[in-house]
Amino acid sequence: MRISQSFLAVCSSGAFLAMSVALASPAMAATQSHATLYVNVKTGSNLNAGTIKAPLASIQAAVNKASAGTTIVVEPGTYKEMVTVTKRVVIESQANVGNAQNTVIDAQGKANGILIKGTLASGTTVHGLGIEDANDAGILAVGPISNLTFSANFLAYNSQVKPPKTVVDWETLHLEGATHSRIINNDIVDNLDGGIYLTDEPGPSAYNLVEGNLVVNNQVDCGITLASHVKGHGVYDNQVIGNISEHNGAAGVILATPVPGGIVRDNLIKDNTVKFNGLGGIGLHTHAPGSIVANNKIVDNVIGDNSADLSGSTVVSTGIDVSAVGSPITGTMIAQNKIFGEADAINATSMAEGTVIKGNVGIGVNSVTHVSLPLGTQK
Repeated sequence: MRISQSFLAVCSSGAFLAMSVALASPAMAATQSHATLYVNVKTGSNLNAGTIKAPLASIQAAVNKASAGTTIVVEPGTYKEMVTVTKRVVIESQANVGNAQNTVIDAQGKANGILIKGTLASGTTVHGLGIEDANDAGILAVGPISNLTFSANFLAYNSQVKPPKTVVDWETLHLEGATHSRIINNDIVDNLDGGIYLTDEPGPSAYNLVEGNLVVNNQVDCGITLASHVKGHGVYDNQVIGNISEHNGAAGVILATPVPGGIVRDNLIKDNTVKFNGLGGIGLHTHAPGSIVANNKIVDNVIGDNSADLSGSTVVSTGIDVSAVGSPITGTMIAQNKIFGEADAINATSMAEGTVIKGNVGIGVNSVTHVSLPLGTQK
C-alpha cells in the first residue's frame, strides 16, 4: 500500500494517532449467529468453502457466497478488485493482525473501491480496510439505505478519473440517500477530489453521524459536504462532530443546496478543527430560489487560516460564511467557536435571517464587498 505523505506528516506529531487505531470489531451481536467467511488473496481460492482453513481468494466471491448477516473476515493482503454489496454483510480486516494499512482494496481502473446499493444492503459495515486508486469514490453507498457503518478505514488516491455522471461531484466517501448511518474514525487523505459527502439523490440523508475522521489534503473539493440536490428530499438532522478537516481544495465543511426546493436543515457541526482549506472554513449557502438552509448549528469548532469563500460572498479569508443567493438562510446558530488567522472571522449577509452569533472568540473585519455581523450579537 502507498502510505500517504500527508498521513505520515499529520500522525508524526502524535496528535492524531488515535484516528488511525483500529476499533474493536463492530460486528453487532445480532450477526454472531450467522456464518463467517474468510478471504485470503495469497492462499485462498474462490472454489474453497471460505473457512479459516480454506479461505476464498476475493472479497467479491465472499460477498456473493454470503447470506444476509454474514461476517467476511479479510486477511492481510492487497485485493485488486471492486466490491459490490447488495445484501447486509460485515466486511472487516482480521482481528489482531489486520488493519487499514495492510489489508487493502486496490481498485485501480475500477469505478469504486466498494459500492453498496439498495435497501437490502442496509446494516452493512466496512471496518479496518485500506481503499485506494478507484476512478470515482473509494466507498459509494446508494440508497435509499440505512444503518451503515464505516469505521477505521483508510481511503487515499481515489477519484482518479471523472466519468460522466448526473451529479458533478466525485467525493471519496459518498453516501447518497442514507439514514441512521455512521462514518467514524476513518482517515481520508490525498484523494484527488473531496472527502466525505452526504447527498440526497435517491432519498433523504438524515440522522447520520460523521465523527472522529481525519480529512486532509483532498485536492479539488471540500473536506466534508452536506448537499441537497433533489427538491423535497433533504439532508437533515446529521451530526458532524470532532473531525479534522485541513488542507482540502475547497471549504473545510460546507452545507449547501444549488437547486430550487433543496433542503439542508437542523444539522449540527460541533467540535471540529477546520484549518488551511482552499475556500472558507465553514460555509452555509443557498444558490437557487426556493431552496432551504435552516436551523443549522455551528458550535465549539476551531477554525483558522482558511481562504476566501469564493463559493459564497467573501473575497478575503473567512472562518464562517453564511451567504445566500435566491433564498434566505434562516435560524443559524454560531456559538462558542474559536476563530483565528482570518481576515473575516464570521460573515453573515443580509439574507442570513435570524442568525444568532454569541460567545465566539475572534475578530471580524468589515469589507466593502460584504457585511460582517459583530461577534457576540445576533440578527
